Amino acid sequence: MGISFFPSAILFALVLASQDAPVGGTGEPPPDALIVTRAADVLPITVPRGEQLKFGVYLHLVLLGNPMVGEFTMESGVEPFLRGLPLPGSSLANVDRLESGLVRTRVTGSALGYRLDHNIEVRLLPQAWPALLYSDTQRGSENRRRELRLGQVDGKHIARYRRDHHCDGCERAEHRVTGVWPFSRDHHCDDCDRLEHRVWRAESEREIPPGAIDMLSAIYMARSMRAVDLEEASFAVLDKLELWNTTISMGERRELKTPAGRFACRKLVMETESAEGEEPAFSGLFGIHGEIGVWVHYPSGVPVRISGAVPLGSMDLKVTIDLRSYSGTPGEFAPLGS
Repeated sequence: MGISFFPSAILFALVLASQDAPVGGTGEPPPDALIVTRAADVLPITVPRGEQLKFGVYLHLVLLGNPMVGEFTMESGVEPFLRGLPLPGSSLANVDRLESGLVRTRVTGSALGYRLDHNIEVRLLPQAWPALLYSDTQRGSENRRRELRLGQVDGKHIARYRRDHHCDGCERAEHRVTGVWPFSRDHHCDDCDRLEHRVWRAESEREIPPGAIDMLSAIYMARSMRAVDLEEASFAVLDKLELWNTTISMGERRELKTPAGRFACRKLVMETESAEGEEPAFSGLFGIHGEIGVWVHYPSGVPVRISGAVPLGSMDLKVTIDLRSYSGTPGEFAPLGS
């Protein structure tokens, strides 16, 4: 999806993350998940309440083995939702008690002066517009923001996308830099990685099929498939404003050993096709591409392992993301033999 998993080669190959994160988890049954209905005859999204999954990121390097180079966290939850503020003198008891779903991922790290804090967050809202709000924010040595909104406007299903860029020129004092030479004049910054020098580009829009979702929400479709005993589901996925017809099916069974334990798993087989009839290369979250393997615990649907390739300059490196710890998972999610 055009998103670098770690923007720095240093962070890929040299940083060995600390090994003190706890492994295992309680597996206590959480309250019922939030079921987000998207459109008629479209599979809903299942959002677990208060679930947290922590993964280790392992690179497969010929000379250095399989070092753990970072930690990837995936969280989900549910929040109260109000359609605006109540009128003066009215009682909250008369307000519809609605809920919104929240899904987020985070990657953090630092090495040799390079800092990274990369967050992707999706809010699933019980309203026509926006029904889904996707935000992608990178902070640290490099800074950028992206935002995608999906929903209905005037009866049409649309997507609106925007991203930031370095300001090309303005009169804002904080965008001006001091000349480095005695004879140099202060001038507007031409290009840098400073957060305060970035501004939003104009928003772009396109029409989309009912029920189209982002890639992060698509990961949770395995829960919905399991709830209704589906072996296969098809839906549209948006990467920025590129539309992909996506089919997910339950594949082979295998026992996988991770730092969190040994689990009975099934492979999610993902097939993608450009809705525009073009053949651009498809990539998943954080730029993972190639033969993407997603293994989920069976029968709960909790992701246990993600594998694929990540870009490093002109090369691709194989990466495996393994579950290391968990909390708030369904009661049926547990390592074998526990």
